[in-house]
Amino acid sequence: MKALIPFGFSGRRSTLLFSLLVLLPPETAYCAASFKVFPTAVFGTYKKENIPIYDVDGKHGLSKYHGKTVKLLPRSATIERSDYYNPGFIEVSDVKFETTYKAKRSMETTERITGPSSAFIGHYEARIRATRDIENVYAVALCMPVSALNSDARTLDFINISFKDIGSLRASQERELKIDVNFVPDYLGSDDAFVLMPIFYSNGYEIRSNLGPDIYTYFRRQEEILHRNLLAQYLENNAGKSLKHTPVIRFLPYLTPDAFQRLGPVDVAAVLTIDVSGLVRSVTFVPDELDAEAAACLTGGLKDWLFLPPLKDGNPTPFRIRVPLKYQ
Repeated sequence: MKALIPFGFSGRRSTLLFSLLVLLPPETAYCAASFKVFPTAVFGTYKKENIPIYDVDGKHGLSKYHGKTVKLLPRSATIERSDYYNPGFIEVSDVKFETTYKAKRSMETTERITGPSSAFIGHYEARIRATRDIENVYAVALCMPVSALNSDARTLDFINISFKDIGSLRASQERELKIDVNFVPDYLGSDDAFVLMPIFYSNGYEIRSNLGPDIYTYFRRQEEILHRNLLAQYLENNAGKSLKHTPVIRFLPYLTPDAFQRLGPVDVAAVLTIDVSGLVRSVTFVPDELDAEAAACLTGGLKDWLFLPPLKDGNPTPFRIRVPLKYQ
């Protein structure tokens, strides 16, 4: 069964079979206390197709298109949920982000006339340290206005994305990270403050970092805004109708490699209770054989699923579903 409604920034469709089969690497990875995780992958657009970015080269992302290496600009990049994290963990410390504006001017477009605008320049510095050797590390830096983060709207149009090649990281060795951004935010006045959030990758998959809570909060908020808008349209367009539920966001729950290594293959069924707004309110497992860490991992992911609820004569109703989960 597929999630029928696109989510995230790229418009790609989330897919999850009701019988899940995953091969997890037999490695022990860093596991934070919180299980609110949002592993991501980066895609770029080439000839109107979304293809995964597996490396960066200067200002470009690198991908494969029919066996040929192609370069993609940051403006084509989209970020969405992934199933996995790379092994390892990156600690980010001593963060400094200095910003300035220059070249004030007014912009006139065919759609609207904006007020004074200016070029934004930002310089980000931090110290990074990996818990293990990691090859081919690069960062995808999201620079966004604080006002957009605080507003009740999706912020796709407000994000500037840049790439940064980092190279190899050695276990416990500190490195300096510097990222420069320079763009013209035509939609903002010169009094807006910006924040920069780097997300670390290797070979196409994210490496966990202590920035994980911020990453989760930001991207989860985008999903919730999308769901809320879709729910309002769904109820308005289906007054008086009786319909089955529809998945909006559904993905493979992340299970840490250390939990998998400890438990071995996992074969359980999850019973989800979903309320009239399409939110998962409770999760139980049958049989109830998972330890606390594994149960928390899977519950945290499953509670991020979002639905359009079934309708009875136009009225949303709560419901339950049973989802077999297999990890081996």
